[in-house]
Amino acid sequence: MNTYGIDERVWKKVVGRGWVWPGSIALAASVCPELLNEGIKWQAYASLHDTETSKIAIECGTSPLQIRNALADWATNEANVMKTLERLAEWDRRLAVWCACAVAETVLKYVPVDEGRPRTAITTVRAWVLGHATTVQVQIAGRGANAAAKSATAVRASVNYAAEAAAFATAYAADAAVTGPESYQITAAANVAHEAATAEASVGRSSPAYELDYPEWPRVRDANLKPLREVVAGAIISYPTTEETNASRGLASGRTLVAGALGVMLGAGIVRAVGRR
Repeated sequence: MNTYGIDERVWKKVVGRGWVWPGSIALAASVCPELLNEGIKWQAYASLHDTETSKIAIECGTSPLQIRNALADWATNEANVMKTLERLAEWDRRLAVWCACAVAETVLKYVPVDEGRPRTAITTVRAWVLGHATTVQVQIAGRGANAAAKSATAVRASVNYAAEAAAFATAYAADAAVTGPESYQITAAANVAHEAATAEASVGRSSPAYELDYPEWPRVRDANLKPLREVVAGAIISYPTTEETNASRGLASGRTLVAGALGVMLGAGIVRAVGRR
């Protein structure tokens, strides 16, 4: 049994034999064995920030890094990074969106340097996570990324399927933050990984990697998904703490959205439905 570095006594008491999900892992990682005999009803908190600042974590002297290391270990060991992003989105949407941005960033290298809309989308979505961007701003940025994806293959003389998929990945990151019902946001988070893997598989191809004339597509897609597990794990570690978020809001005061967000950030399988926007 993998307890992701968590004391087995704590794991048995807090997680038990139930379904293992990010909230329960974070809670167990925050608990010290000394609290196990106090008759506490172990119920996961609603977000990573709530877990890190909980009375239990404070009483145990648990650092945010200890909790994040357990979650990162879990993300690294999960077989399907798309499902990992789904489960994160079900528990803590802002954390999932932060991780989705990190995944999308891995394929921005395929977007031409003179096409700024996908990069703007990632900057804006990250700013939303930090509390610096509004829902409307994220929606506008997401629509821009979507338009960039479509324009990447609009002119047959300059087809760039990798750029198309990379731009779609950034558009889905915006969707995961603010678009539609919760069920769609969860699926959108997973679709970021799908599009990132599609971008990698599409490099140098004369047709989209996911087309039916590419029978090895599932195997190639899955191979390109595997490295993204480490990306998600790293994003969990780098996710701003409550103190860092509050500090960043003060830093951004009086600055523009983009400048403020950039200033803060410098420090730093199968889903239910996979479809194009």
